[in-house]
Amino acid sequence: MPTGRLLTALWGDDPPPTARKVLQNAVAGLRRSLRSPDTSISLDTQASGYLLRIPEDHIDWYRHQALVEHGRAEVESGAGESGARRLREAMRLWRGPVLADLVEAGIEWPELASIQRTRLDVLEDCVEAELAAGRHYEIVGELAAEVQAEPTRERLCGQLMLALYRSGRHAEALTVYRRARDTLVEELGLDPGRELRRLEQAILNHEETLLLPLTDMAQNERPADGHAQAGPPAGAGPTPPGTAERKLVSVLMIRTHLDLRTDLKDLECVSEALQAANAAIRQEVQRFGGVIHGVIGSLWIAIFGAPGSREDDAERATQAALAVQERMAAGIPLGPTVSRLSAATAVTTGEAMMTHLPNDHSPRTELLGGVFDRCAQLLTFVSPGTTRVCDVTLEASRHSFAYSPALDQLGGWLVTGDLVGAGHQQQAEAPFVGREKELDMLQSLLDTEQHRHRPCLVTVLGEPGMGKSRLMAEFARLVGERPDGPRLVIGCTRSFARVGEPGPLGGLVRSYAGITHADSPAAARKKLDLAVRGLVDSERVAEWLLTHLTPLALPEEGVAAVLSPSRSFPAWRFLEEIANKAPLVVVLEDLQWADDSLLDFVEEVVSSGTVPVLVVATARPELQARRPNWGPGRLSSHVLTVDPLPEADAAELFDAQLGLPSQGDRPGGHTRTADVLTTELLTAIGGHPQFAVEYARILREGISLWWERSAPGLSSYRTGRPGGGETELPVPQRVYNLVAARLDALAEQDKKVLQDVAMFDAGVVAAAVAAVGELPLDEVRRRLAKLERVGLLGETHCQGTEGEPVYAFRNSVICGITHSQIPRAIRDAKRQRVAAWLRRNEKDRPEFYTEKEEFTAPVPGEYRVPPDGDAWNLTSTHR
Repeated sequence: MPTGRLLTALWGDDPPPTARKVLQNAVAGLRRSLRSPDTSISLDTQASGYLLRIPEDHIDWYRHQALVEHGRAEVESGAGESGARRLREAMRLWRGPVLADLVEAGIEWPELASIQRTRLDVLEDCVEAELAAGRHYEIVGELAAEVQAEPTRERLCGQLMLALYRSGRHAEALTVYRRARDTLVEELGLDPGRELRRLEQAILNHEETLLLPLTDMAQNERPADGHAQAGPPAGAGPTPPGTAERKLVSVLMIRTHLDLRTDLKDLECVSEALQAANAAIRQEVQRFGGVIHGVIGSLWIAIFGAPGSREDDAERATQAALAVQERMAAGIPLGPTVSRLSAATAVTTGEAMMTHLPNDHSPRTELLGGVFDRCAQLLTFVSPGTTRVCDVTLEASRHSFAYSPALDQLGGWLVTGDLVGAGHQQQAEAPFVGREKELDMLQSLLDTEQHRHRPCLVTVLGEPGMGKSRLMAEFARLVGERPDGPRLVIGCTRSFARVGEPGPLGGLVRSYAGITHADSPAAARKKLDLAVRGLVDSERVAEWLLTHLTPLALPEEGVAAVLSPSRSFPAWRFLEEIANKAPLVVVLEDLQWADDSLLDFVEEVVSSGTVPVLVVATARPELQARRPNWGPGRLSSHVLTVDPLPEADAAELFDAQLGLPSQGDRPGGHTRTADVLTTELLTAIGGHPQFAVEYARILREGISLWWERSAPGLSSYRTGRPGGGETELPVPQRVYNLVAARLDALAEQDKKVLQDVAMFDAGVVAAAVAAVGELPLDEVRRRLAKLERVGLLGETHCQGTEGEPVYAFRNSVICGITHSQIPRAIRDAKRQRVAAWLRRNEKDRPEFYTEKEEFTAPVPGEYRVPPDGDAWNLTSTHR
């Protein structure tokens, strides 16, 4: 190091006369500090300055470089696990910026910036190796912090998106992309690169390539073998190859029709038109959560519900069909020989066998079943510009669409309208039973004087079907009847965004202005204008609010409402203006589907302390999984949990919903209501209000409670009847969809353990489940406890040997649906392991088997132990 450079570094361009002497003294002190038995370390004086001699293995930077080279070489050679460990060891040598003390002194060497960029390159290589090794859960937090510090590093953003996706946090992964895109546009004027854009599309498409390392994504395309292919499981890691599962899926088939201007069939022009249609169809299918699985000429096949079920898959598929129709009607750029492009669409819902097949790189998923043939048959008789659905799709989506029967030999139903908001209206009209305590708590919070001067958040948590929306409807009614005149505004988050429908904040604005779905665009604009101008005195503020609130409350036709930071502040200001006039209550429903922008908005409103508002948010437990610090840790925050109804309240709700005439006039020929409720039906309802509503509906429509074969649109499971024998108890389609979606939200191993529990007729201990699933006992105990915490299983009052807890399903319908999803071949193998375990434990029989009738009703299981048996007598439930 030249002496002159050292002097400049210490004193700049004006060193004192004693500068060289001071420098020499400092060097002498440094030599004393470096004295050690290791003679390889020395600080030598040269003619022009000083030379520090240190072996490379004593310097972190050189050790870091060696580890990086070694790690990258191992990754390239296929030793990914070992390479990832080497790269992580190299990253641990970093303890902040290089030569941070010199940087603070004003030294800006180009080498320092280069080294910092090198650190990020190594971090990205390390993360990629760890993602390939399946460590996405462990690195999400680190990646989020790095992306926040380096928002323009596209590769880093892509890795965070992939880690979030593999962790089941799909919405957050897409939020990362949107933030990266906004940052790149605002700071650099650039759009994201091709790889990042393709990753976003892959996430929307649930492509199976997301299970591969990022570097392999561009080289691996979906196989086009005629079978339907599906992407990775939602919320779980890779599924082991060779496993199979019965799934309820919705299939959308789209057939395009080209009207040619002349008889000349120009192949290139036709191809260009079909490519334009392909882009539009893919965009609409992906927007509603479906996956394009096959394209044959002018026929497109899309799947909704695989590999992960959602409770509204049939609705999503139907909505996608209507959206495709709208896109075709609006016009798509066509070639010179094509005058018009239209489409015929059909949707069927039914069971398919989903099998995970081995691949060279990762498992792929195959779907087979008659539901595809049924859809192709329906599509044969569908005219362009119309949509036809099957009976099961009708049953699952009747609350969202208007239908008329198709009058030809294939049957089915034609979609005639979109019933926007009808589902919540039906829930509001249901009887209010059993939630008086929760309602009183909400009213007491509204009455508390302190909440009129500062924000308060109440989160109403409950599983789907627990009556949260009905509770909010009753609370809204009582707020509207109060003499002190608090203002109430309501917004709802949907699981997917409909085109032209306002988002939750837009719903709040529409609620205040009194805008309904029946209002014309002109009437809605007039109501909004009157509401805003009546709220604020300043014309300038009113114009500003109208400019920013109109896109939220009245999105343009063909555009989905999107909440952005630029729109959240006007909404916050709007609520503030309302709260300054009168006490304000804001109800936001289904917050588990909200994106991060809306959740951030709610937290900001509550934590700001400037808007005196009571915010009541309903959500499922997934919200707390996404935001662990949501709720209780915040000032003026409360959590209200909605549990299953007591048996008496469930019976009262069922009776109120049923409203049956006298027995002789009933078309279904089923038993009296009291008899029904004292048997399996009350057990099937299990305190779930939605279950009670749906079972009452199918009885009102004349479907017999007991039958020998499934009716269209309904699933079923076998159960024992009083007095012996077995029949099938129907499961309303909406109930099945709710349960199936809840099961698919579980981690893969948790779901398999739950299926093993369903193999038993009553309660079961961990040892039996471990034997059936061939899993370690400690792991099974941990997963059973987890399933108990999420409310799927419960501990009975019995105990197994050595005080082991005995677990049983909390609800017989959930047990039946869980069991029904196990393929026959897998079920037979599990049955053999059940029998073997029972025989091994014959002499040390747990008492809970002989006492099972005391704590649970018969549920769909494989083996029963007779209460009076002296030995294991196995009886197989026929299915």
